[in-house]
Amino acid sequence: MQSSNANISLAVDLEHPVYFDHPLDHVPGMLMLGAVLDRVPAGNAGQDRCTANFAFYRFAELDAELLLRLRRESTPDHWAAEITQEESTVCSARVSHGASPSIPAGGTAGRVRGEAAPMSLMRRTREGNVALEMPRFTGAQVVCPLLDPAADHHFALECPRTRGVVELVEAARQFGVLLWQLEYGRPADVRLLLDAVDLDLPTSLSRETPMELRWDRAPRKGIAASFAMEVWACDTRVGSVGLESRAVSESAYRRLRGARV
Repeated sequence: MQSSNANISLAVDLEHPVYFDHPLDHVPGMLMLGAVLDRVPAGNAGQDRCTANFAFYRFAELDAELLLRLRRESTPDHWAAEITQEESTVCSARVSHGASPSIPAGGTAGRVRGEAAPMSLMRRTREGNVALEMPRFTGAQVVCPLLDPAADHHFALECPRTRGVVELVEAARQFGVLLWQLEYGRPADVRLLLDAVDLDLPTSLSRETPMELRWDRAPRKGIAASFAMEVWACDTRVGSVGLESRAVSESAYRRLRGARV
């Protein structure tokens, strides 16, 4: 991208194999997060780390245009993004790229793949979209290894040799969905709303490196919860993903959505 600013109309693919794993009445936050990260320039050579924060303000509807506005900020390789729909802001973000410290290159030799988490815990209807193994509850911490997607999966086709940032955030989002149920005892039929994402992740993690997410157990606040997750490669902490989400009942969700559901 040559210009410091850009206005981009976002097409919503209702058949997307990951973002529309199952029918939705709105555009998912992960689709918008991916649209922003895919369009922000990666910076100069050697800048293999992405730092970003996203805020989601309201539902993005399926039947109206989404417009992404990108603006280069005064600091090099820092960008501001805003997604609007019918002149209202749906999502805003700030994204930057920089150099990452060295990342371990340990392979998968000797590691026994664990059991994949059930699709119901991930709210997935396609088995291939499950990103995590079953978690381990170790006292004050919950640890969840990542699965590597099949060779024909959307994420593997996009990045055959490395794990992309969006793929890692999707794994963290699924971890949050799992924790709402296993840690906080919320039933499987509640609606989970994503309010914010903060990420600090390398962009060149080899798929040969075993990875896991770790979360220090913390109480929720009513219907809201914050998940500050660490990303580990082998025995090295390599990044973080923070999520803000809410769990609302089906009746509360219908009130929020009005005639849309």
